[in-house]
Amino acid sequence: MASVGKRINERIRYAVDLAERGALYSSRAEFRAVLKVCALSADAREDSTAYSEALRQAFAALQEADDFAPSRDRIATREDLTSLVNTHRTPILKDSETERLSPIYALQSYYAFAEERLIVACGGMSESSQALYGLAKLQVLMATETTLGGPKAIAFYRAAIAIDPENYRAANELGVLLARYGQYYEAVEALSHCLNISPQPETWRSLAKVYRHLGDDDSAAYATERHRLALRARKSGKLQPPKPATEWVDPVVFTGKAPSADPARSLRADAPAEEPAVASRPVATTQAGGTSGPHAKVNRPPAKSRRATAADYERNRSPAALIRSAWGDLSRIFQPHERQ
Repeated sequence: MASVGKRINERIRYAVDLAERGALYSSRAEFRAVLKVCALSADAREDSTAYSEALRQAFAALQEADDFAPSRDRIATREDLTSLVNTHRTPILKDSETERLSPIYALQSYYAFAEERLIVACGGMSESSQALYGLAKLQVLMATETTLGGPKAIAFYRAAIAIDPENYRAANELGVLLARYGQYYEAVEALSHCLNISPQPETWRSLAKVYRHLGDDDSAAYATERHRLALRARKSGKLQPPKPATEWVDPVVFTGKAPSADPARSLRADAPAEEPAVASRPVATTQAGGTSGPHAKVNRPPAKSRRATAADYERNRSPAALIRSAWGDLSRIFQPHERQ
C-alpha cells in the first residue's frame, strides 16, 4: 500500500507539472488516472470491481449532467426530460415521478450522485483527495457555457473534503466558489472548516467579504480583525505555512493566463497554515459513525459538521434527502445575483 501511495503522489506531481505548462487536458487525464489507480487498489484489496464501477458511474453522471444545462436548450417539456433521462446510463432518476422532474432537479440529482460515487470509488485513500482537488481547479479553468464547470468543481471539492477532512485548500476553494455563485451560508461553512485547520489571513478576508454580502456586520468586523491579527502573526514569523505533499502554485502561474476580471474572483485565496484556529465563531466538527462499503450511499452530515472520515459518508439515505443536503438550491447558480 505504501508503494501505491508513493506512485500516486508522483503522478499527482506530474499532473500539476502538466497544468503549470498549460497542458490542461493532459493534466486532467493524469488526475483521472490517479483516481483509477485508487479504485483499482481498493478493488484488489477486496477482490471486487465495485470501486472501479463507482468511478465509472461518477464520470458518466458528470458528463450526462451537461445535457440539462440551460444553454443546451434541449428540454421543452417534462416528456423531453423523461426521455433524456431514460437514454442516460446514470440510474438515479430512472424511477422518479414525472411531476417532480425539472432540469434543475436533474442537475442536482446527477451532481449529488456523482459526488457520492467519487467518495466511494476512492476507497478512503487520502491521496485521492489531492487528485480531486486538482480536477476541481481544472474544471473551473476549462469550463465552457455548456459544461457547467462551477457545479462540477463543487462536486469534486466536496468529495475531496469527505475523503480527507484535513484538505483545507479544497475547503477554501469550495468556500470561494460557493460565494461566487451567491451561496453565502454554504460558503461560510466551507471557509470556517478551512480556518479550523488553517487560519490564514486570506481566508479570514474571504470570510469577512461573505459576511458583508449576508449583511452580518458584526461577524464581518470580527473576521476582519482576525485577518489583521493573522497578517501580523505572519509578518512576525509566528504563522508559517507547512510544506504540503503537493505544492500548488499561484493561479496565474497555474494557468499561464491573466487573472479573471470577475470581481467575485477577489474572494479567492490559497491559504496554507499549520496552527488550528482559535476563533470563537462556529466551525466544522466531527460526526462519527456509519458503515462502509463500495455499494453504500453517501450521507452528507448536517451544517457545521463536515469534519468526518470517508466512512462517515457511507450511510443509506433517500436520493431526495441526499440531493437537498448536498446541493441546496442549485437554481441560484443559473440566476443572476448581486455582486459587489
